[in-house]
Amino acid sequence: MKKLTFSILLLGLVSGAKAQTGAGHYLISGLINYNSSKTDNSPNTNSQNIKSQYVQFIPTVGYFVADNLAIGLSGNIASSKQTQASNSYGYTTNSVGPFVRYYKMVTEKLGFYGQLEGNYVSGTNYTTSETVNGQNTSSRRTRGGSGTLTPGIVFFPIEKLGLQLGIGNIGYYRTKETPKSPVPVNTWSTTSSYFSTNFGLAYLNLGASLHLGGK
Repeated sequence: MKKLTFSILLLGLVSGAKAQTGAGHYLISGLINYNSSKTDNSPNTNSQNIKSQYVQFIPTVGYFVADNLAIGLSGNIASSKQTQASNSYGYTTNSVGPFVRYYKMVTEKLGFYGQLEGNYVSGTNYTTSETVNGQNTSSRRTRGGSGTLTPGIVFFPIEKLGLQLGIGNIGYYRTKETPKSPVPVNTWSTTSSYFSTNFGLAYLNLGASLHLGGK
């Protein structure tokens, strides 16, 4: 099994003087995650080879309305595809919404933060398969919302630049899935809601942010 994973940090620029988490400063960060994997199964087994690819972009823009307290907008754009023989499955999802982040600095360079956000979520999932009549594709539309609480650790190696370590999240999600194409015989829809807690090494998330501007 071969697997390639890497992250590219995207940093924006805003004019200003002082940094860190004081009132009047800006918080700008961006993260791109890319994950590609391939499973080569033995020809002696009945399992087929599987290829997977995942791309995610998370931009965040905020403003410190008070010392250690920032509000703003956060987005999430993601796409995933998995191929097995002549069949494939994938989805695209987009979300955007407001957030509130509070910092508790232990020293001038090291501190903790908690971010609470609510997002409107939209997306599409699809399934493509080969049949005797050719290729068949069906897709369904997802709409809904989510609310998450994310704790993390921040370290400022230099002024204006923060290195972030997210340690998981607690979230509530509610979505409705409806047919998109082709027009189905049974136009059934599915509504789901669930609460989740995601902590542990698998949910560690590295990122970076610029803390710029100021009064």
